[in-house]
Formats: sequence, structure tokens, C-alpha cells
Amino acid sequence: MSGRAPGADDDGTGAVNLIEVFRVLVGSGFKPTKNVEFHWYSGEEAGLLGSNAIATNYKSAGKSIYAMLQLDMTG
Repeated sequence: MSGRAPGADDDGTGAVNLIEVFRVLVGSGFKPTKNVEFHWYSGEEAGLLGSNAIATNYKSAGKSIYAMLQLDMTG
């Protein structure tokens, strides 16, 4: 990649919204019955490198995913 940096808008808006989701859940006293993980990935524009790495790792470890929320370019 070269030139401008589209990730500033593309990934920035999703990252800020994910932080807000976290803030609201914590502020509301949410008590999950299953583990909740928050992830921020890099390398999307080059081919989903970050999310692919974690998905591959979870699959090889036999880790179950019950739900997923993806926020990208939400502004």
C-alpha cells in the first residue's frame, strides 16, 4: 500500500463505535453468561490479515464462537 491512508476513516469509525459499545455494556452493568471479547484488527486492506489470523487460531484450538459483531466504516 502507498499513498493516502484510507484506514483513518474506514477503520477509525468502527473502532470508536466498538469502544462505545464497550462503554455502554460496562455502564449498564451487563453480566454476560459467556465470555465477551473485543477485538481490533489491522491489515484489512491488505487481505483481512488480523481477523484471519485469529479465526485460524480459534479454529485450530477448537474454540467456539457464539456471536460476532463487526463494525467497519460506520461513520
